Amino acid sequence: MQRPAMLHDIDDPLRSAPVGAADRDEDLLVPVLRAGAPVGPAPTLAMSRALAGRELAGLSARTRRFLNPQPYPVGLDPRLHAMKMALIARARAAPSGDL
Repeated sequence: MQRPAMLHDIDDPLRSAPVGAADRDEDLLVPVLRAGAPVGPAPTLAMSRALAGRELAGLSARTRRFLNPQPYPVGLDPRLHAMKMALIARARAAPSGDL
């Protein structure tokens, strides 16, 4: 049986929650260059603006409101969470000034 994907809380590294079946993920950092060469056509400013508008429109009105907005859950993927925890452990084990 496959375990559900987990989302790790950015602020509390010991807190995690399963990713909902209806949730989706996507890489926020998309390369436009590799080894100095373009990977593909770069999006125009108008394309980036339109994408941002679509993404914001997809949020719940309760999340978009300014007064008492509903929190939007954000977390780290398991590999990045493991890297963060390893760095924290290394920093805690190092004598002061050794980092």
